[in-house]
Amino acid sequence: MWTGLVIGILLGAIAGAVAALWWNRTKGNPALELLQREREAERADLERRLDRAAAETDVERTQVRELTRTLAAAEQRNQGLAEKLNEQKGELEQLHARMTDQFKVIANDLLEAKGNN
Repeated sequence: MWTGLVIGILLGAIAGAVAALWWNRTKGNPALELLQREREAERADLERRLDRAAAETDVERTQVRELTRTLAAAEQRNQGLAEKLNEQKGELEQLHARMTDQFKVIANDLLEAKGNN
């Protein structure tokens, strides 16, 4: 008789534990729900920050490409100006040599004319 009573109490306790577990799982744990909401909010914040960082990266890449094109154009212009400067230096040296030669010719002509008088 005691055996039946003990078995009944054990079965009742097991059934109660199963019912309590089932009820807790279906009801939900407030602490767990709070953690899930916090995790979802943090994830949403991280996704927004990631999107913002990606947008900033795209803007910076565009700026880098634009600055690279500007630099290439400036370097090309600088190279052209350097070539032109070298050409002008050469022309100036030639003019200087011609002027020196002409001055010598004129000076010699004047000295000859003065010497003949």
